[in-house]
Amino acid sequence: MNPLNSLLTDAIEAKLSDASVRKALSPDAFVPWAEGLGSEPSPVIPMDLLSLGGSGGLDGLTEAEIASLARHEAAAFLSAFIRFEQILNQFLSRKVREATPSKPAPNYLLHVIEEEARHSRMFAQLIDVLGVGYYPRKGVVGLLEYASTFLVLRWTPLFYMGMLSVESITDDVLNRVEQGTKSKLFAQVCRLHRIEEARHMEFASRELERRAAECGALGRWVLSVIAPLLASAIWEFLTPPEVYTRARVAEGRR
Repeated sequence: MNPLNSLLTDAIEAKLSDASVRKALSPDAFVPWAEGLGSEPSPVIPMDLLSLGGSGGLDGLTEAEIASLARHEAAAFLSAFIRFEQILNQFLSRKVREATPSKPAPNYLLHVIEEEARHSRMFAQLIDVLGVGYYPRKGVVGLLEYASTFLVLRWTPLFYMGMLSVESITDDVLNRVEQGTKSKLFAQVCRLHRIEEARHMEFASRELERRAAECGALGRWVLSVIAPLLASAIWEFLTPPEVYTRARVAEGRR
């Protein structure tokens, strides 16, 4: 690596590490868990975020059925976010283990691991509040997720592309929830996550740029081909087909 680039990378990681210390947010203190989600039958996520929204798939459903579907879809994408964060921590923990005294792991990796673990715990607690259960990886979509995980864990540039894709999609989903939900609890979960994930996205973006420059023209071409496929797959992982049966919605996915 160019010495100047190395100095810039060190400075950026120091800035991100400092922000992680100064702006650390505890889900236990930041999120009003005692308030719950409320008793009214309105959906916990915006209607335009529901997979059947805007397609006519919600026609004929009662308010209670739509509210139930919203809780299941929220639990499904929160479950996926937990799995995504476990993949990130698996890769980053390996980088920490591979460090040597002469080449220590960047301090910021440990901050990311800590923050992702807190986020996973927060999402798991929110799934408990939703009261509809966890959505594990299963079926054809589950196999696709497993295959994607296998690949991103074995090629560093692809991992950082996957990390940036996951964080960007997660940020988009939670921004839409934060702006449209009537639940203060859910909105605070979204806000906390988006504040800390902004640093993770900056880190992933810079790492992807650096790794792509090192992998040559062929590697960059492969990344450009895989990028849209990976992003599309991530969206598919968020709403598995079983949300409709578990929410007892008669209409299939359209």
